[in-house]
Amino acid sequence: SWDRSNCGIHVHVSRTAFGTSMPQSANHLIRFNKMIYDNQRQVERIAGRSSSYASFSDKGRVIRKVKNSSQSNGRYSAVNLDNVNTVEVRIFKGSLRKERILSAVEFTHAMVEFTRIMKIVPKQAPFAWARFVSYVTDHSDIYPNLFIIMNETFQREQQPTTQEGN
Repeated sequence: SWDRSNCGIHVHVSRTAFGTSMPQSANHLIRFNKMIYDNQRQVERIAGRSSSYASFSDKGRVIRKVKNSSQSNGRYSAVNLDNVNTVEVRIFKGSLRKERILSAVEFTHAMVEFTRIMKIVPKQAPFAWARFVSYVTDHSDIYPNLFIIMNETFQREQQPTTQEGN
């Protein structure tokens, strides 16, 4: 599954997780989408996937996406809002590894909870990902698999490469 490009893990979240009244639910959904789309590089690294089946083309159009139900790539958006009762996160590469599968669920849950309390302040935008990593680290007892995958991903990137391509 990990070596194929034609399959991925999709995690569905009930829309009620974002609130049951407007505009509260729309505002939370905007923050959730904004956090994922504005951090495409980091999200793709954690998810292990960059794919046309999980397009980030709605970056910069998140408010329109949420409020007008307007997605550039239809259901093939990184965060698909076409489903009536759920929000579908399509960013994860397929895997048979337990930690990877569970980390997809944990990432989605952590992102929902983190954006529930997050404030969007333009000056702080570059720090949003760092705050999310801190949130996951502080809650590693709740997100143990995500914590493992994040550490593996960042450690792998910190290792110097040799001339032989290792």
